[in-house]
Amino acid sequence: MGVSDAERSSGSLQSFAGYLSMNTPLRLSLLVGSFVFVASCAPIRSNSRQDISHLVRVSDNQALKRFDVELENTSAKAWCIEEGSWPNSVGYLDSHGRDVWVEANGRNFPITERNLGFCTSLCDFRMAPGEVIRGNIPYAEFSLPASVEALDKKLVMSIWSKSCH
Repeated sequence: MGVSDAERSSGSLQSFAGYLSMNTPLRLSLLVGSFVFVASCAPIRSNSRQDISHLVRVSDNQALKRFDVELENTSAKAWCIEEGSWPNSVGYLDSHGRDVWVEANGRNFPITERNLGFCTSLCDFRMAPGEVIRGNIPYAEFSLPASVEALDKKLVMSIWSKSCH
């Protein structure tokens, strides 16, 4: 038993008529819900974050067995940097085991994976234009063997900023 085009069309009209007969708040809810669903599928603007890893200056401080790091905001706008992306006062980074490592002697030594806790509010720190921040990361964070400490090493560190107001 096939359905004719007229019957299909009639069913569509009945569905639309049913929609129109709904009360206004329900129609509004359906409309807003549909809009939110469609908007959630829209692409996210990727230009809100900027990779600034190339601006990090790194010095291998073999005497103190650590990497000294420095970052200067060279832009005309303030930057917001996720707090866990920069070494804290003891040289720890939060959850960066996959994007911070030391290259030495043909091997990679990832930083120790740490969970420094959950932030309940905005945890970015603000860097004004021209501001310089400094920190350090001890060799111990990479579990470097003593035989590697005296070799030439390269710290690879990913860091991103967002414009902040």
